[in-house]
Amino acid sequence: MPSFFYFYLISVLTVLLFRVVNSAEKRANHNAIERARRDSLNNRFQEIADCIPSLKDLKKPSKTIVMQKTLEYVRVVQPRFERQQAELERLRRVMTTIIKKFLICLCYFEKKTGKRAAQN
Repeated sequence: MPSFFYFYLISVLTVLLFRVVNSAEKRANHNAIERARRDSLNNRFQEIADCIPSLKDLKKPSKTIVMQKTLEYVRVVQPRFERQQAELERLRRVMTTIIKKFLICLCYFEKKTGKRAAQN
């Protein structure tokens, strides 16, 4: 009878030990994944900080400072971007008008001279 008891006890201890090891492996795996996620997030914050002129001189600004300065920068750049987009659209319209006038002059020249203006 004692050998059966020892066998049972060893089996139970083995199962418990496996559960503890398995739990520790799961925890270690989770910790590694979480560390990688945090490192990735911190790297992205540093990349953003490197793009903001007012943060160029700071070695490791806090996440709060990075977000604050990024928002300030976007608020300054956004209106400038919108003005440049409007100017670009205005210049496209001017260019279209100039091309149309050029083509009209070209047609007039060809009719007047009877020659094609440009032949390749």
